[in-house]
Amino acid sequence: MKPVSEPIGRIKWDFFVSYTEADRAWAEWIAWLLEEDGYAVLVQAWDMVAGTNWISRMDQGVARAARMVAVLSPGYFSSVYGTAEWQVAWAADPQGQQRKLITVRVRGEWAAGLLTGVVGIDLVGLSEAAARRRLREEIAAAARGRAKPGSPPPFPLTERAVPAEPRFPGALPEVFTVPGRNPHFTGREAELDTLRAGLGTGSAMTVQAVVHGLGGVGKTQLVIEYAHRHATAYDLVWWVNAEQLPLIGSQLAALTEPLGLPAHLIPDAAVRAVCAELRRRRGWLLIFDNAVDIDHIRPVLPGGAGHVLITTRRGGFGYLGPVLDIDVLPRPEAITLLRRRAPALTDEQANVLAERLGDLPLALEQAAAYLEQTQLPPADYLQLLTTRGVEMYVRGRVADHKHTIATLWSLSLDQLRAAQPAAVQLLGLGAYLAPEPIPLDLFTDHPEQLPAPLDRVAGDPLAFAETVGALVDYSLARRTGNDILVHRLVQDVIRHYDRDAAGPSPLNNVLTLLRADLPDEVDDKPPSWPRWRQLLRHVLVATAHQKDLNSTAVADATWLLDRAGHYLYVHGRPADAVPLLERSVHFRERIAGAGNSETAITMNKLGLALADLGKLDLAIETLKSALCLLETADQSDDFAIADVLNHLGWVHVLLGQPADALPIYERALNIRETSDLPDPAKVVADLNGLGRALADSGRPAEALPLHERALQLCEAAYGPDHPWVGTTLSYRGRVLMDLGRPAEALPLLERALTIRETVYGSDHPWLATVLNHRGRALTDLGRPAEALALHERALEIHEAVYGSDHPDVATDLDHMGRALSGLGRHDEALSLRRRVVQTDE
Repeated sequence: MKPVSEPIGRIKWDFFVSYTEADRAWAEWIAWLLEEDGYAVLVQAWDMVAGTNWISRMDQGVARAARMVAVLSPGYFSSVYGTAEWQVAWAADPQGQQRKLITVRVRGEWAAGLLTGVVGIDLVGLSEAAARRRLREEIAAAARGRAKPGSPPPFPLTERAVPAEPRFPGALPEVFTVPGRNPHFTGREAELDTLRAGLGTGSAMTVQAVVHGLGGVGKTQLVIEYAHRHATAYDLVWWVNAEQLPLIGSQLAALTEPLGLPAHLIPDAAVRAVCAELRRRRGWLLIFDNAVDIDHIRPVLPGGAGHVLITTRRGGFGYLGPVLDIDVLPRPEAITLLRRRAPALTDEQANVLAERLGDLPLALEQAAAYLEQTQLPPADYLQLLTTRGVEMYVRGRVADHKHTIATLWSLSLDQLRAAQPAAVQLLGLGAYLAPEPIPLDLFTDHPEQLPAPLDRVAGDPLAFAETVGALVDYSLARRTGNDILVHRLVQDVIRHYDRDAAGPSPLNNVLTLLRADLPDEVDDKPPSWPRWRQLLRHVLVATAHQKDLNSTAVADATWLLDRAGHYLYVHGRPADAVPLLERSVHFRERIAGAGNSETAITMNKLGLALADLGKLDLAIETLKSALCLLETADQSDDFAIADVLNHLGWVHVLLGQPADALPIYERALNIRETSDLPDPAKVVADLNGLGRALADSGRPAEALPLHERALQLCEAAYGPDHPWVGTTLSYRGRVLMDLGRPAEALPLLERALTIRETVYGSDHPWLATVLNHRGRALTDLGRPAEALALHERALEIHEAVYGSDHPDVATDLDHMGRALSGLGRHDEALSLRRRVVQTDE
């Protein structure tokens, strides 16, 4: 056997041990026996030390070891690296003549597929002595190529690869009170590695670690898995239920008998004796599960050379040791957990269910248990979860867990309600917002909109910090910088309690708060967009709740839906805008009747969004109705009438009716210009619209001075980089091309493109319009290759936003055809023109 210190480039091993992390203890036990028998072994647990390139080292092991030992378990068969490793060994010796691949089953069933043809070593169900004997005999036979009876003498090693002989993986310590292992435990390998690294081995002093997180996130299951995986590293593992404070001492006192201490001691004396005895020993692990108060744990920590693990929802335990914060499962692991428990779930259904349950492990287990128990079709369960969610949270029991989602946080809420009522109010408001970061200044900037006593607390920075801290302390919310995050299932449960509570709903406060905070104008006011972007998801969630609202809250919801819908339209999402604007119209009619002028204003925005979606007939109908409402109102709003006229003219242009649009735009412009306080942006919009109608009527020379006037007016009012400047440049460039002056148009369009991309981003449909104009100019200038790339980008944007049958897609295809013809690719151009005809039809 080559010495371990020999240079890496010349090492050749007798065996490379392939395994998953869950079977590390087995891999170490096997490697130990092989090295005792004189073989050179490469095993990740011992040989991948700090600084090692482990991928390269594993590659060396697979390629340069005489044989591979594959440690088989259910996890191994689903391991990407494990599969890759055994397949390399199998491919190198498919007939098994050199015994390159040796399989050792330690858990689960034998593999199907290619591995069924490999004779393996079965250790399942054997005692340590029997397993040791079988492994040595079978390995020796594989090395010789014959199963001749007798065992070779062990190689007399003078040095060990590990400091102490590992315990047989199947044997638990004599004192081991950890609950049974969860057979469906999934994922968390990084967290288990962190715990192992944090606790380490062979310490001369107590090492303590804290596992912290939301109730139901899997803290206890993580610690149970850790204890079972690493049981062989301890001589004693003792479990304490730390949730019941008076019983902590008696649970520790029960250790007197296993430790051989006098049994007649009173509880306090027994705890002191247990701690003193543990300080004299090594190799023990104490687990305090669900601790609620550090002051009840600290006095019973023994010290000495052992390990302590603490799980808790509460804060402040970092004083005792490093804190491992546990979050919900990553989505792939959540899906895996669900499908292991409920195989009838498809990947898509499991993904929807995991999303609905916020990837919370207890909720996932509970749902899977209910599906397993009732055999309810997954689609029916998802429907029930959507329509009767809180009722479903009561159903489905998880083994060894006394709570369901419906009761999980009740004790914490009761305690918090008594100690910090403002914190419960804050949580109640957060329950009606999105399960995403909520900016805390939403509350502190508007204390007058909050219920008492939260209104007073929000006005005091110190008191508010402590109120937020109380939610964090009880793991009912997480704070990240200046935001707070509430899990969606906590929100569901809080809202359920709210429905049974007396008094006004927190939803009323939430809607009023959002309206007070958000800017009114979203059309041409980029400074207002960041706050809308930050709170948009919260607006969508808050306005989606169907709970009965008071009249003020209905008015607030109507306002929010109107502005949110128009914000989405401005940002290139008309399909998302339309249902919000439709709901706003419905609410406005509910508040003031169908003839209300405010209803007409929202209908005007709705018509514009419908037009962008290509629903031009419906847009005309909606806009004409809005115009009729405004013109027949008791107090006519000329500015609102001009807005509707502008949009109505635009839809006529899109319908190919520019002659009908001309008088409409002229009327709108006249209203603006005869006003005492004309809005420059609105005047610009009318000038540009009138110019577009003239150009489409074959009168581009008359259109050009209108766009030039609009550009001067816009730059003077808003500066050179305003979005309306980009719009006007685009119109002016288009008219110049109509006049046969593409060289003059090109720099204007390049500037327009820069402005729009800066303001709206790279995937906005209004950007696609400028891309097409610029591409058209390039084609006219004899640069079709550059033009084609722009038209292709415009097509990609339009299809992503509108779908493949939108009129703008036909326009993109037509422009692409012209560019292709300019490149001499006439067949491709003809094919695109056929597609244009199909799209128009």
